[in-house]
Amino acid sequence: MCAAKGPHRALEFARAAGRTLVMVSKIREAEEHAFYEQHIMWT
Repeated sequence: MCAAKGPHRALEFARAAGRTLVMVSKIREAEEHAFYEQHIMWT
């Protein structure tokens, strides 16, 4: 999971459309964990 793939944008679009979004991603690197915690988790 990284910013280049746009998961944070997908969340924005889903919210704007009033839809639920289910994502599946491998999170292995420290940078991926940090991105997830800052931009995806609990949003």
